Amino acid sequence: MQVVRRHDSNPPAIVRGVVAIGDTGSGLPDRNLLVAINLPRIDADFWRRLLAAPKNGNGASESTLPALPALQFDLRANELNVHEKAFHDVRVTGNRADSAASTRFELKSRELAGNFEWNSSGEGKLTGRIAQLALPESVANPATLQARTSEVIDHIPALDITVDQLSYKDRALGTVRVAAENRDDGWNARVEMKNEDGTLDASGRWRRSPTLPDTRVEFKLAAKSIEKLLARIGHPDAVRRGSANLAGTLSWSGSPFTIDYPSLGGTLELNAANGQFVKLEPGVGRLLGVLSLQSLPRRITLDFRDIFSEGFAFDSIGGQVAVARGVMETRELQIQGPSAKVLMSGTVNLAAETQNLKVRVQPAVGETLAVGAMIANPIAGAVVWAAQKIFKDPLDQAFAFEYGVTGSWADPKVEKLGQQKPAEETK
Repeated sequence: MQVVRRHDSNPPAIVRGVVAIGDTGSGLPDRNLLVAINLPRIDADFWRRLLAAPKNGNGASESTLPALPALQFDLRANELNVHEKAFHDVRVTGNRADSAASTRFELKSRELAGNFEWNSSGEGKLTGRIAQLALPESVANPATLQARTSEVIDHIPALDITVDQLSYKDRALGTVRVAAENRDDGWNARVEMKNEDGTLDASGRWRRSPTLPDTRVEFKLAAKSIEKLLARIGHPDAVRRGSANLAGTLSWSGSPFTIDYPSLGGTLELNAANGQFVKLEPGVGRLLGVLSLQSLPRRITLDFRDIFSEGFAFDSIGGQVAVARGVMETRELQIQGPSAKVLMSGTVNLAAETQNLKVRVQPAVGETLAVGAMIANPIAGAVVWAAQKIFKDPLDQAFAFEYGVTGSWADPKVEKLGQQKPAEETK
């Protein structure tokens, strides 16, 4: 470290200087204070805690540093750890004007490249545009990450960040914008994500509290292609084709970064069309496996395995779900397909990954007979089809079966509850 000070002020003021750590090759600049660092590895979390300004009796930060001139910095590291995330081949260059609240900097690394401005007024605001961001996997175990996450989010700054190309595990997620501010005793955020296969529009609020913190999120997800969108998030072999809209409101106790299932509540509404579930291995697809129904066994007169186990095609899926204490409940989720109509009701436990569902399967027998009759005799076929619709598919109802599906998602237990009589006969 080398600094030049003026002694005609009290205390003496630093005019210019250089602080160099590692092999930087930096000399004393003509003006400003230059901080140059070149190290194999830097733990930013350690230095952040070490250099945090102490609080005075009123809770405000009080600095112990002398008055500094305009600041320039050039930081290089093979590995930089920030909030338990590792970034590689890092270089950060920037400056801060004399006595200014804002600092401008450019960051380049293997995972991230962008330009930013940090304003330290109030709780702070970070503004920036990132050309590309590859989200690194956590380097901590789950218990450590949970503890450090709680520490990190004690004070979330305001944000206005745009990511042109976001990716995770080499999968492109698209363009993302996050805008957030601290107001009304909470951190209020809006997230917009879009790519060629779908869009996500979400807004939320996190109310910080030492005893009762809570998070509330409202979202709308529109998938132009279910197949391609699921592939982007790590489930490439779950659904073929299809489009979908999923909207809902969810809330839970705690931070926005970790869902607390015991307190999770809200509502969801799903509408999907023109897709097909792919044959899933046990445990793969997780919640999607509940909808695929491939675990249903043989029935007496027909074989459900040809309908579900090799991939159930659907024309539409629609229904509403209520969530309370981490348990989803639906009264009549309907899946309409060319080979069968399915009605689902019951509960799904998200934390335990278990289910307690009643599934009514109504095969499209009448539709098949009507189509066959039309081929042989168009007039007779039309009469059969019209009768099917007028009398609410009596042949389909005659062959309908009901099942109870319980146990874990990966290894469900299926019990045949019986063949269901047509509604008119029941009455």
